[in-house]
Amino acid sequence: MKILSAWLTAIIIALGLGLLASGPASAATSYCGLVWSSLAKSNQAMSAASVTNIRSGQHTCFDRLVIDIKGKAAGYNVRYVSRVVQDGSGLPIKLRGGAFLQVTAH
Repeated sequence: MKILSAWLTAIIIALGLGLLASGPASAATSYCGLVWSSLAKSNQAMSAASVTNIRSGQHTCFDRLVIDIKGKAAGYNVRYVSRVVQDGSGLPIKLRGGAFLQVTAH
């Protein structure tokens, strides 16, 4: 399970590099009426389900990350962090941007 967690974290960080490296928001970008919270959300349940695919998409008003799982989905942890670190070593990963979202699937 630790290998799956490390693999998943590495892919999410790689995706985040592409998503966070985009240019600055344009003043002409319209507000889409989205209402959401930036508070942490989690479910600490564990699952033996395996990740079969991860994909992302960029839309006008939001970015999307989809994690396909074979089996019943269980736990997750989603929260903003002040810095992103490597699993295992704890070494910081330098990223551009002002906000970093950590997504962990259990």
